[in-house]
Amino acid sequence: MNTHPVIAIGKEALGACLKHPDLEPVAYMNPFPLPEWMPSCNEGQIAPEVPEFTSLREALSQIKPEAAVISPPNFAKNDIALELALLDAGIPILCTKLRLADWRDADNLMEKSVETATSYFVGEHYHLNPAIQRAAELVPSLGAVLSIRYRFSVPGSNDASPWMKSYREVIIEDLCYHHFAVLEFLVGLEISGCTVSSRAQPPFEKHKNRVDILAELSGGAVLNYSGWWGGSSRSDAWIGSIDIDGCDGCLQISGNQLWQNGEIVVFDESASGTPFLIRAIEALWQHKHSSEKLLLLDNFLPVTHSIQRCLEGLEAHRTQL
Repeated sequence: MNTHPVIAIGKEALGACLKHPDLEPVAYMNPFPLPEWMPSCNEGQIAPEVPEFTSLREALSQIKPEAAVISPPNFAKNDIALELALLDAGIPILCTKLRLADWRDADNLMEKSVETATSYFVGEHYHLNPAIQRAAELVPSLGAVLSIRYRFSVPGSNDASPWMKSYREVIIEDLCYHHFAVLEFLVGLEISGCTVSSRAQPPFEKHKNRVDILAELSGGAVLNYSGWWGGSSRSDAWIGSIDIDGCDGCLQISGNQLWQNGEIVVFDESASGTPFLIRAIEALWQHKHSSEKLLLLDNFLPVTHSIQRCLEGLEAHRTQL
């Protein structure tokens, strides 16, 4: 079996590449220094046989990767300079999750991808939930979408975990990232205007853990989003609960369950067991024949633009206050 030589950037990326039978990590980089609050450990490199580099130029002088797999840890942000350099070198990128210090950098990466004719892939996975896949097939039967209600709440500790503090707005930049991707997959997502509220709510004392968004979408539908990390009223699956109302019907999604016009919908759940990163890596090599809508950054930009629009809407709300 032929394997694809890749450069793994970040420990999670290296671990995933080592587990995939079609990939051969030929170089490793870790540009994500540990924050002060995280104790260092001398566990060594995951795979000492994989050469580690601190310079991309040095790495590329010794190896010829077909692609780069990047996994920024939750306490860090994408190294944009490194990723632009990879694209300049003609090396396709699969980033398992965008963690951007500035969400406008997604456009910069896209511009470089177009300029260099080099693909940038995003390993988003919530829309691979079988209930979401089946719901997407049913959305056209709803007619014009009028309103969407998205709710998410999970119990939490008494205050934010340290990694959450690496975000300006952890709900918008971390959870909405996944949830907006689901909406883009289902109905398309282009926010034309929004009002956003973000606050600390019990049990959190200082860090903001509750976000409410009222947004108008370009197609005329209204989105009412509520996300609460540490909420005690109920416990949702990470995907949350979604109600979609259209002129000709409605859909309800909650975790792995789906209803159409009040009737339970039965669907094949067999695809849910494949780890999302493995599926994303497989799609990396099969993208020319893949129908995976959100795989390419170009198709994912509505998500990054919506996050940026919500951050701007939140700032406007604060200014008015």
